[in-house]
Amino acid sequence: MTSPDPDFVIGSNLTLICLADSQPPAQYTWIISGVPGPKGQTLFIPSLSRAHSGIYTCKASNSISGLHSSDSTLLPLPNFPTETLLQPNVSANNLAPEEHWPSLRWYVNGQSIFPGGHMELSSDHRMLTLHNISRNDTGHYQCESRNSAASSISDPVLVKVIYGPDLPVVNPPDPEVRAGAALTLSCFADSNPPAQYRWEVDGKPGPATQHLVIAEVSLDQEGRYTCKASNSITHLSSRHLTEREVLWLCPFCRRTSQGSMRFSLPLKVPQLASGVAELEPISVWPRAWVLTSSALRIP
Repeated sequence: MTSPDPDFVIGSNLTLICLADSQPPAQYTWIISGVPGPKGQTLFIPSLSRAHSGIYTCKASNSISGLHSSDSTLLPLPNFPTETLLQPNVSANNLAPEEHWPSLRWYVNGQSIFPGGHMELSSDHRMLTLHNISRNDTGHYQCESRNSAASSISDPVLVKVIYGPDLPVVNPPDPEVRAGAALTLSCFADSNPPAQYRWEVDGKPGPATQHLVIAEVSLDQEGRYTCKASNSITHLSSRHLTEREVLWLCPFCRRTSQGSMRFSLPLKVPQLASGVAELEPISVWPRAWVLTSSALRIP
């Protein structure tokens, strides 16, 4: 009779195996401390306890020869005295440990933020500080936490930097416009929130609009046009002055350095005995045509 594990430990499992050479094969019966037990070559005892202590005998029999043999083994298990167990103690080398935070990353408009310049991160990366904010810091900010197994990102927070207005730009920049033509003056100044616009004409208040539309320009609309852009939050404003000069439609006219207009117009008149009359170049001053009798020559 053998046991795979000769050490008998309380709480463990035990298997006893009985083997006898016989023809035909032997039949096996177990006897435990003189009491008949189960039949079979193998005896399995789960979860040993002190109650399993005793003498285990294996009896092998041959049904034809009528012979039998047996073998016994002692199963000793320690008999521990009953005693009161002492209450165990728990000890720790740090009774106030700090919570471990996962690594944190910051993003603005989907791009990673690296500390430096006017951007500063706290030692645990939980706080992002922006110094000397400019309009370029406007955007959607997000914080992402991650560890070796997973990551999670916050909802975006929109930061709107208030600024402006910048110096307005007026289009079209050409100061001249022909009488009778349509004119639209557009004013733009970069600002957040968007600027509010008002026009002044020769120092007098004009319409409060970004686009000043004149359906048909006339001479009395010549003058100084000023666009004023204002920010309702910063309470700042800026101006742009533009001068508009109205010209009469004259396809043969050109401006001189002295500010006058000159033209040359071939003028055919009925033939005279001495030839064809032709108009010489003359001066045209703004808003008036000046003709002199000496300008007409008949060859």
